[in-house]
Amino acid sequence: MTTQDLTEFTVLIEFAVPADRQRELVQRLSAQIGAALPGVDGFRSATVQASVGGGTVINYARWATRAAWETATGLDAAGIGERGEAAWAENQRGQWFAARAGLNPVAALLAELGAATRRVTTFEQSVAVIA
Repeated sequence: MTTQDLTEFTVLIEFAVPADRQRELVQRLSAQIGAALPGVDGFRSATVQASVGGGTVINYARWATRAAWETATGLDAAGIGERGEAAWAENQRGQWFAARAGLNPVAALLAELGAATRRVTTFEQSVAVIA
């Protein structure tokens, strides 16, 4: 096995969603990310995952740099760190996916599906373990 240091900035966003709406959230959030982010400077990739037991969706997003993510979202990573307060995350979600588009499509989608942002965690160091 080998390891490789990855130069990137990673954001993990955890959403709470009614189990019967989980699949729809994964599909629609993936479509929104696919439409909005590929042309954004510094965006590398995103993976949207559904928990086995239902009720949780994770957005794992990779950016070239912290500055690229902060520019795209209008958020300051230093003010996030690992934030588990659901009320804080709900108040911030309106800024995600850049306010320049007007109404935030993620916030609207979460409201429509009865979902909520549970946690936001940002990471500045990644090491890949390769078999």
